[in-house]
Amino acid sequence: MPQFDELRFSDSEAEVEEEGEEENDLLDDPLFQSRGMLFTGEDSGSEDDDKDEDDDLPAAFQEHPAIRNAYIRAFLLASLKGSTHAAIQIHLEGIAVGLRAAEAQSPDVSFDGLDRMARTLATAEKRLGISTDRFITYYFVCDICWTLHHPSELTQLLDPACNKPGCSGTLYTSKRLSDGTTKRTPTKILPYVPLKKAIQHLLLRPGKYEQLQQWRGDGDEPGRVQPLMARGLDAFPDPSKHMSDVYDGWGWRAIQAGLERRRGGPWTIQDVDVRNLHQRFVSLPLGLVWQMNLDWYV
Repeated sequence: MPQFDELRFSDSEAEVEEEGEEENDLLDDPLFQSRGMLFTGEDSGSEDDDKDEDDDLPAAFQEHPAIRNAYIRAFLLASLKGSTHAAIQIHLEGIAVGLRAAEAQSPDVSFDGLDRMARTLATAEKRLGISTDRFITYYFVCDICWTLHHPSELTQLLDPACNKPGCSGTLYTSKRLSDGTTKRTPTKILPYVPLKKAIQHLLLRPGKYEQLQQWRGDGDEPGRVQPLMARGLDAFPDPSKHMSDVYDGWGWRAIQAGLERRRGGPWTIQDVDVRNLHQRFVSLPLGLVWQMNLDWYV
């Protein structure tokens, strides 16, 4: 039997523990990444980033089916069974050792892509084309005034003090690493996903478009329909019918398309149908309505 190198793991898990700032239950979450990991510019492992994620097929479909199966199982272990990053890495390393042993036993056996097989959950997700990291921008903010900063600014700042006049807040903390380098970690992070990318990602899910149309009943077919202008009990075809969802409310069919918010005076704001569409928004082919709920407390 050939001899294999001892398994070596990245220091990402040790780095998380070294931070000492996160709760233990967070460290057990396979999707958790510390602030330090987010702003190192690297994966949780030391693997090279895939450059073909925009191809027609994800990179995993260019590798051997056995390797692709290992990626899928790693994803399922993390998302359904609660496996940690360290456990996933052991799983993928074990699969790689087994496949290398199979190759060594028979010259006729070959596993395409084994030499660059993913060893971490983050890279396995990229190979499968299901990683959402490229959709997310991790801004960092002042811990007092919440002034927004792009992640590219972190290494360019001269000191951790907030640069907004009159603010005493802090933007990041510094720590000297064992190799002599200094690491900056933001004090507060604000993840952001552009709305268009989020909608595109949502609608790429099989059956999602059809699911978003299930609320439609008689008279709700897409087309040229004016917004509901009725008020009071006249707004409901059957006032005695109990409302069970937002779709049963008057406001759902009263939303107008093509509105633009304009100032109507020094103290008033008006929503104006600037194109005179007179169109019910949810009667568009895909009239998505987004709702934001905020809990405000002092």
